[in-house]
Amino acid sequence: RAADEAATRAAKRAAVDADIAALVGMEGVKKWFEEMKGKVLYVESSGNPELLMNCCMNMRLTGNPGCGKTTLARLIFKFLRAYDVLKKDTFVEMNALELKAQYVGQTTPKVIGAVRGAMGGVLFLDEAYALAGTDGKSDCFSGEAIRTLLTEVENNRTSVMVILAG
Repeated sequence: RAADEAATRAAKRAAVDADIAALVGMEGVKKWFEEMKGKVLYVESSGNPELLMNCCMNMRLTGNPGCGKTTLARLIFKFLRAYDVLKKDTFVEMNALELKAQYVGQTTPKVIGAVRGAMGGVLFLDEAYALAGTDGKSDCFSGEAIRTLLTEVENNRTSVMVILAG
């Protein structure tokens, strides 16, 4: 049984490593993956598990439309899951505007639900810039979503990974 689990883990890691190697360009991204892989392997070989268990890994991905932010977020999740950094196989992908509700008082529960639904895994918010509004003007729902998201991310910084893209 243990040998089967080790073989399965090795196959998942080899698959995600191949996906990373297949990335065109993105040298900075590949370097991040190598550094993270080094930390994981260190922890596995009797290092300090605190390096991975109680660290905040939230991030933002920026770039022009079509440059691969969503693909990269999915690959980051796949990598962290294959290397056992994430506790659960949970990847919640949303457009950031989906956090806003239609009526006052409904946004906060939506945001909290999204964060709680991703606990142990990743919450990926695409088009995150849309919450800021246009021309420096945001509506009360966007402001409530941002405030609630920041509170939830801070309160759960080591329980959920949030990736903002846009």
